[in-house]
Amino acid sequence: MSIDDLIELANQGASDAIEQARIKKIEYEQANHIQKIMEEIANYTKNGWVLHVLSIFDKKKTLIENLRAKNHPVSALLDRVKEITLEKAKEVASCRFPAYMEEACCNSNLLLDKNSAHPCYRFDNGFFTVEIDEKKWIAKLSNYETKGKLAELPADPTAIVEAVKKEHNRVFERSFEPKAFLKQLRQAYLTALKDQKRADGSSIPIRDVVKRFGEKQPKFYSDEFLIDLSRLVEKGVSEIDKRNLELQQAQQDSTEAGVLLLGGRGYVGFVMFKEVR
Repeated sequence: MSIDDLIELANQGASDAIEQARIKKIEYEQANHIQKIMEEIANYTKNGWVLHVLSIFDKKKTLIENLRAKNHPVSALLDRVKEITLEKAKEVASCRFPAYMEEACCNSNLLLDKNSAHPCYRFDNGFFTVEIDEKKWIAKLSNYETKGKLAELPADPTAIVEAVKKEHNRVFERSFEPKAFLKQLRQAYLTALKDQKRADGSSIPIRDVVKRFGEKQPKFYSDEFLIDLSRLVEKGVSEIDKRNLELQQAQQDSTEAGVLLLGGRGYVGFVMFKEVR
């Protein structure tokens, strides 16, 4: 056997090894995807989240169809899981859904606003809203500051309750220092004044101040800002640097024009720090 023959054999062996490695990699990645799907199904099923389980079949549709085309053993199991889940989902996504929501709220000690009515559920005196899309059975969680940007998830009642409680804790269960917040508000106001080349004591749109306030925070959520501003007003802390905080009513009731304070105080559209005399 010549040197050229040996080189050719070695090259062929290397090519075969590369191909085998490629196949093994595909098989490994497929097995990894299957594992994650089955783990998700197991976790959702344990929580009773049948609509979440069904969402997996939509999100992983291409992969599942490929498994079925290759007669992969797991495809029969997935088909059976989907069949059973569809039957159970019919119970949730039905006229009994409002009763399931009330039960889920009660079991989690989450107070549902009295003016809630399917498909719109309200919490914390209307601060949070959950809208149910009955065509897709998707729940959209928002508050009157974020307008639908908080969460979107399959409408399993206990999953919705969990999402609402998570957002409630984020917004309402934070510590609050009135003087520290007032100082930050004052600094944001001064920065906004400088941008607009206006004198201290001028009245400026509160949304300009909110923007500058957020730039100084590592993580900023405007709904947390309006809650803290509501707390500041409630506690009556307003004086800093021999100036008094004044909040002025918005020209129209909308989140674009102002921020809606808690406690029926209406929309604040402008802010100023008036000199104390």
